[in-house]
Amino acid sequence: MQAAHASRAEESRLRFVFDGGVVSLNRAVDVSVWEIAEAMDDLRERYGEPLAIDVTLGSRLPPVPRS
Repeated sequence: MQAAHASRAEESRLRFVFDGGVVSLNRAVDVSVWEIAEAMDDLRERYGEPLAIDVTLGSRLPPVPRS
Protein backbone atom coordinates (compact mmCIF):
# COMPACT_ATOMS: atom_id res chain seq x y z
CA MET A 1 0.00 0.00 0.00
CA GLN A 2 1.30 3.45 -0.90
CA ALA A 3 1.41 6.19 1.72
CA ALA A 4 -0.77 9.22 1.08
CA HIS A 5 0.00 12.73 2.28
CA ALA A 6 -2.51 15.49 3.04
CA SER A 7 -0.80 18.64 1.87
CA ARG A 8 -3.21 21.02 3.56
CA ALA A 9 -3.96 20.95 7.28
CA GLU A 10 -7.60 21.89 6.73
CA GLU A 11 -8.33 18.68 4.80
CA SER A 12 -10.35 16.04 6.61
CA ARG A 13 -10.77 12.57 5.21
CA LEU A 14 -11.51 8.97 6.03
CA ARG A 15 -9.45 6.16 4.59
CA PHE A 16 -10.68 2.59 4.72
CA VAL A 17 -8.10 -0.10 3.94
CA PHE A 18 -9.40 -3.31 2.39
CA ASP A 19 -7.68 -6.39 0.99
CA GLY A 20 -8.11 -5.00 -2.51
CA GLY A 21 -7.10 -1.39 -1.89
CA VAL A 22 -7.89 1.86 -0.13
CA VAL A 23 -11.05 3.96 -0.31
CA SER A 24 -10.57 7.62 0.64
CA LEU A 25 -13.52 9.92 1.40
CA ASN A 26 -13.43 13.66 2.08
CA ARG A 27 -15.42 14.67 5.13
CA ALA A 28 -16.15 17.81 7.13
CA VAL A 29 -13.94 18.69 10.09
CA ASP A 30 -16.84 18.01 12.47
CA VAL A 31 -17.57 14.49 11.18
CA SER A 32 -19.28 12.38 13.83
CA VAL A 33 -18.55 8.79 14.83
CA TRP A 34 -22.05 7.98 13.55
CA GLU A 35 -21.16 9.30 10.07
CA ILE A 36 -17.94 7.27 10.06
CA ALA A 37 -19.91 4.14 11.01
CA GLU A 38 -22.46 4.77 8.24
CA ALA A 39 -19.70 5.20 5.66
CA MET A 40 -18.07 1.98 6.85
CA ASP A 41 -21.36 0.07 6.60
CA ASP A 42 -21.91 1.29 3.04
CA LEU A 43 -18.38 0.29 1.99
CA ARG A 44 -18.52 -3.04 3.84
CA GLU A 45 -21.33 -4.21 1.56
CA ARG A 46 -19.14 -3.65 -1.51
CA TYR A 47 -15.57 -4.38 -0.32
CA GLY A 48 -15.95 -6.61 2.75
CA GLU A 49 -14.50 -5.98 6.20
CA PRO A 50 -11.96 -3.16 6.42
CA LEU A 51 -8.49 -4.05 7.68
CA ALA A 52 -7.89 -0.54 9.01
CA ILE A 53 -9.53 2.88 9.24
CA ASP A 54 -7.57 6.12 9.17
CA VAL A 55 -9.36 9.31 10.25
CA THR A 56 -7.58 12.59 9.47
CA LEU A 57 -9.26 15.66 10.91
CA GLY A 58 -8.17 19.03 9.64
CA SER A 59 -8.40 22.34 11.41
CA ARG A 60 -11.21 24.89 11.26
CA LEU A 61 -8.56 27.60 11.50
CA PRO A 62 -7.33 29.19 8.28
CA PRO A 63 -4.02 27.81 7.00
CA VAL A 64 -0.85 29.55 8.16
CA PRO A 65 0.77 31.41 5.25
CA ARG A 66 4.15 30.03 4.26
CA SER A 67 7.00 32.49 3.79
